[in-house]
Amino acid sequence: MRVCRSKWLVPLFSVALGIVLLAAQWLGGDPGSGLESLAIMTAFGALILFGGRTRRSAVCGATAVTSASA
Repeated sequence: MRVCRSKWLVPLFSVALGIVLLAAQWLGGDPGSGLESLAIMTAFGALILFGGRTRRSAVCGATAVTSASA
């Protein structure tokens, strides 16, 4: 499986990073900011997952037109 072909990589990574931020901020005594960070990272992951095709996905799928083929 190629990494670029998985539509779940970036969304799952962003949620995992949000959980890490939540844990770090919770341990630092600010759980409210940790929950905000988790919400932001989860929303970003959902935007990437449900946002449709972008230039990034076109490049990963090798459908982008290069100057040599144009």
